[in-house]
Amino acid sequence: MEYLPHTLGQLVSLVTLRLDNNFLKKLPISLGKLTSLKFFSASNNKLVELPASVFHLRMENIDVFGNPFTSQLGIVTNNMPKGVPNLREIASAYCVKRGLRPTAADIPATLVEYLQSWLKCLCGRICYESHILTCISLNLKLVSPALTIGNAFETSTPALATLCSQKCFDKFTKR
Repeated sequence: MEYLPHTLGQLVSLVTLRLDNNFLKKLPISLGKLTSLKFFSASNNKLVELPASVFHLRMENIDVFGNPFTSQLGIVTNNMPKGVPNLREIASAYCVKRGLRPTAADIPATLVEYLQSWLKCLCGRICYESHILTCISLNLKLVSPALTIGNAFETSTPALATLCSQKCFDKFTKR
């Protein structure tokens, strides 16, 4: 395998995910939605970064040994609006925060799909279109006490982060 679908994030009851010895270059940002995940292994792939969304998980073991992790740190895209986010984004974030799950019987199907496409900032806020996508250095010891990465002294990898504001960008890129 070279890529995984973003719909992987819908498998919220998944406890173990083993992706070893493939040709994976990137993992979907939705990986951070797998709140039951305890054991994750993606050793010997071609990963250049991890999704920073794993910051929200508390796993027992992570194994990412044998990946190049070559992404450069810095901004990838800046999608922050000049003013206030649009109403669709504000209403969608409200629905996710409150645990509302409308179906296509309640609202148009395109809005149901949009509601499911949320990303979470490292601060915990919900993001849709308004966000900064940046590559940061993520200390995986914050996610799991048992870690296999490269060598005994290495605990950080480049991670693709979705940040909700310039304030969060300043906070998480200075770590």
